[in-house]
Amino acid sequence: MKERITKLGRAVSSSVTIDGSVQQGEFVYEWGHSEASFANGNRLAGRYLTVWRRTGRDWKILRNMVIPPDRNH
Repeated sequence: MKERITKLGRAVSSSVTIDGSVQQGEFVYEWGHSEASFANGNRLAGRYLTVWRRTGRDWKILRNMVIPPDRNH
């Protein structure tokens, strides 16, 4: 991972867009997409799923996963 980040260089812009979320008890499931552009012209984009868990009064990320591209579309 360190090598990949080094090759990409410094990000010049990035964004995260939440497409939806649902709460079930002490968990929130959030999904969306993100994008980052780099000075060398590289670009990363993809979808994600994050699972949040309530711990007392705070919410903390329990899992953060990349959703693979849909190869059927």
